[in-house]
Amino acid sequence: MAVEFGTGYSVGVTVFVFALCFCRSLIECMQCAVLCCDKCQLPCSRECMANSKTYAKGALMGFTFVQPMLVSGAAALQYMFTRASPFSHARFLELPAVVNASALDMPSYVIEVDMRFTAMPFSVAVAISGSLWWHMFNMGFFKNDPEWSEELFFSEESESIWWYEISYYCELLCMCFALATASASLLSMSEALYMSTTLTALLIYFAAASRYHNRTKVSMCMSMIAFSLMTAMLCSFVVSAVDTTCVVPVVCGAALVCAVFALAVVHYLAAGSFSVFDIFLVRTLVSNACVLVLVGALAAGRSSACAA
Repeated sequence: MAVEFGTGYSVGVTVFVFALCFCRSLIECMQCAVLCCDKCQLPCSRECMANSKTYAKGALMGFTFVQPMLVSGAAALQYMFTRASPFSHARFLELPAVVNASALDMPSYVIEVDMRFTAMPFSVAVAISGSLWWHMFNMGFFKNDPEWSEELFFSEESESIWWYEISYYCELLCMCFALATASASLLSMSEALYMSTTLTALLIYFAAASRYHNRTKVSMCMSMIAFSLMTAMLCSFVVSAVDTTCVVPVVCGAALVCAVFALAVVHYLAAGSFSVFDIFLVRTLVSNACVLVLVGALAAGRSSACAA
């Protein structure tokens, strides 16, 4: 059983929804770009160089907002240039319930779902979390680029940053689920959800650890246990579930492993000493790289470059 939706429909709906939801943020990004062009002259002044980080943030956020449209239109662009329709489906192995639990031959069936159904929530989550961060930045919440520490989360205006953290945790869940289903050969829905939620819980632990300066022996021991569990889970997934017969699933699996380890290590090393922009930059770059991997998988086709 295959579940698909047309490319034209998906592109149209995505563009319309994001035009409604993020029109204000897009206008603010364009306004920031206009101000940059208006103030900067050749050679650039010191004030322009000092504000270059602000314009870099605007450019990064602008790219973040267009990612859902890239995901929805990747297959259409591939067809436009090559006249070939890439085959990109996530396959789930389902075992229906049987009355005789001791039966040796349990019937099973495979559900094929268009990968855009699994990649689109991740790209939308990236855009939402980025929009929340951009809103706090424009409101002056991150003035003078403060340290990413526990004081930031228990200040008078901490409610906004907690909303951003919750949205980022949802983004992590969508990232793990999208990359796991894109790289696995046959994985049941329950297994995919279990692995995604477990990896997300471990990454949430490291994200919380990034805010605290003091590291006790107990916290270091807990971090070592969490890192060991994460390593064991990823190794088991790579060995038993990743489809090694095709190049695209292998790339998606490698992206999942690299993203999880990069986020865990950077968050643990932060220890309340990294700046807000440093944390946001690492998070955004990792998410953008994962979305681009999924866009490439949709454009090339999951079943391309497979062994004969």
